[in-house]
Amino acid sequence: MNVFIARQAIFNKKREVVGYELLYRSSEKNMYAASVSGDKATKQVLSNAIVSFGITNLTDAKKAYINFTENLLLNDFVLLANPSEIIIEILENIKITEPIVEKLSELKKRGYTLALDDYVGGDELDKLLPIIDIIKVDFMQTSIEQQKKLAHGLKKSDVILLAEKVETMEEFERASELGYELFQGYFFRKPVVVSKIQQKFSMTTFNKLVEQVRKKEVNFKICSEIICSDVVLMDFFMRRANILQYYRGNVIKSIQQFLVKMGENELRRLIFLIMIKEDNMFISDEAIKEAYLRGLFMAELIKKSVTKESECEGFIIGMFSHLPKITGESMESILDKITLSTKCVETLLKKKENEYSKFLKIVDMYENGNEIQNLNESDDFISKEAIVDIYMKCIQKADWAFSIFC
Repeated sequence: MNVFIARQAIFNKKREVVGYELLYRSSEKNMYAASVSGDKATKQVLSNAIVSFGITNLTDAKKAYINFTENLLLNDFVLLANPSEIIIEILENIKITEPIVEKLSELKKRGYTLALDDYVGGDELDKLLPIIDIIKVDFMQTSIEQQKKLAHGLKKSDVILLAEKVETMEEFERASELGYELFQGYFFRKPVVVSKIQQKFSMTTFNKLVEQVRKKEVNFKICSEIICSDVVLMDFFMRRANILQYYRGNVIKSIQQFLVKMGENELRRLIFLIMIKEDNMFISDEAIKEAYLRGLFMAELIKKSVTKESECEGFIIGMFSHLPKITGESMESILDKITLSTKCVETLLKKKENEYSKFLKIVDMYENGNEIQNLNESDDFISKEAIVDIYMKCIQKADWAFSIFC
């Protein structure tokens, strides 16, 4: 199942992209479904942007402009996004009440950038001007005289004027002369729909993770054990590590270490964003359990011969070798989004032999019911009988783990 989102670039006077407005889309068709409520649209946009795409990837590390309804502002939904990632667009139909003014002032203090959409002036909207950073003026809905009047009236303020729905060079030049600093519209670029395959989670393991992050203090060790029991969750968090600027490019050797680096707040934020996605697809626990068993089997085989330090990489190789069958995504595509050691990548792609390769072959042969062959003199560390014994013990471990975590 695919998830969709549209983005439209926002430019400065030099016609350089300085941000993107993110727009709700339910399919590859570049149009908004009028039947979808504003609350639902914003929830899906923010959740998909952060969870499915990685918001910094989606916006090339520039800020994302996202519309927020009155309800979502008052209920602190916006706090699920970092101030460094988004610009809050306040819709023109929001009633300027005392609670809204207080909430927006609080968000401003927290470091969020505030933009007022479709501004036409008026006493009610002007109450917000002291805390507004950006004002958007719709060039299709306002006359030339209104565009001039608004620009002149705000000339001495600190707000940045953004001309939206700019359709021609003439409008762009006029807006520039009037003092508008940012621009958006079909003259520059139309909204572009992007899509991504929706990752599937095991409902039972995910719910266990939800239980943990709802506690006053998060136990990263337990959380990492839950994540490592589910190859799809493990893949998701590894991809997340590749997105986060403070972790990008580092080889992931321990999920627990990464979770500690992420911190409680970031972990909770991510889990809650997954929870509000209405298009989540859940897969059978049996598929997840098979991947977990492969990880245990591979790790135990490696532990018998290489080094204990290699056991963790063996577990990752075993788990991830089963992931294409679960997600339908190619191994090349999966590995392109995470950072593993060179040996792990070589083994999983089966493009180069190394000390891990023979163990993955044993796992494949055994699970496919084929006779285990090519155990030569250098493989005297383990017998065919011992392999059977190891596999049976791994089954017991997998059963135990899933009775605890699932």
